[in-house]
Amino acid sequence: MYIPAHFRCDDTATIHAFVRNHGFATLISNVDGAPFASHIPLVLVPGQDGDRLIGHVARANPHWQAWQDGVPALAIFHGPHDYVSPSWYDQRPAVPTWNYAAVHASGTVRVGASLALAELIRQYEPTLIGDRNTFDPAFNTTLKAHIVGIEFTVEHWEAKFKLSQNRSEADRRHIADRLGDSELATMVRQTIGT
Repeated sequence: MYIPAHFRCDDTATIHAFVRNHGFATLISNVDGAPFASHIPLVLVPGQDGDRLIGHVARANPHWQAWQDGVPALAIFHGPHDYVSPSWYDQRPAVPTWNYAAVHASGTVRVGASLALAELIRQYEPTLIGDRNTFDPAFNTTLKAHIVGIEFTVEHWEAKFKLSQNRSEADRRHIADRLGDSELATMVRQTIGT
């Protein structure tokens, strides 16, 4: 991904937090020589010997069949985004733009890993762990027949937080004010320490 220096984030802790907060990813690899995308939740599992992402796809999804031997893939985690009007700036002339946050994980994906159901539930709704009325083990066994577990080994992270860092602090304050109480506004405010 194209990342000008002022939009780049190389801090692993920040990248990990972003991925945990925005775990619904677009997973892209080639199927029969053409790009193919699946939209799935992925759970980050950091480790001393590298980071992994685990999840699952529907068995009916043909994408998993391309991952039998571990193939190069790209997982894209999308964060908040919004239009930014040039009328919000003190410094003009200016053009409209789009502020956003995104993290890319490059690596390899393979099938046969943990199905990640418990990990997904633990991350997003931990109160369900042990709730047999909602998360019945027999139903879980039936569900597993219809999904395929995957493991993505992360070889490289790239993070782009385009938050108008190339604009003045006054302009960034105006942008954050116009964006209101949104997550994107909070991220813009963090670039100016407010």
